[in-house]
Amino acid sequence: MKLLLALVFSNIVFAAGGEYHGGHLSDLLVPAINFTIVFGFMAWKIIPFMKNSFVEKADSIKDLVEFAAEKDAKAEKELSASKAKLDNIEGEKEQIITNAKKDGDKFEETYVQEIKASMEKMEVDSSHKLESEKKMMLKRLNESLLDEVISKTKNKIHSDSSLSNKATSNLISRL
Repeated sequence: MKLLLALVFSNIVFAAGGEYHGGHLSDLLVPAINFTIVFGFMAWKIIPFMKNSFVEKADSIKDLVEFAAEKDAKAEKELSASKAKLDNIEGEKEQIITNAKKDGDKFEETYVQEIKASMEKMEVDSSHKLESEKKMMLKRLNESLLDEVISKTKNKIHSDSSLSNKATSNLISRL
């Protein structure tokens, strides 16, 4: 278009450049026909390429817009999911804290019960052990006392011959 204006304008300038020679409008008919033929041929050859170029660009822009719309929809879904998670985070936090407290209380209760059971068992075991040791000590004390009585009796019997004779006769009579 600019080229066309430049050509027309330059022809007007050349035409106005000299004296008036009395040219007629029909003098411009041949250049106008040449102009129409040249630019018509150029338009006939160039317009399909330009049309195809614009169609291809329109298709690529359409594909790009569709791709952007898909990405936007996907991003919107992810954003809404993230917002839902963020909105629900307080509830999850409270639920985790509640569960942790329940687990802690349950553990404490179980631990206290185990300790009580262990203490009761230790108490029973210690009382049995004390009873056993008491019986053992009494048995030893009785044995010791009996051994001492026997020892003193033997000494007394051996030291006194009348007692020795009496003990021997007593033993024989029992047989």
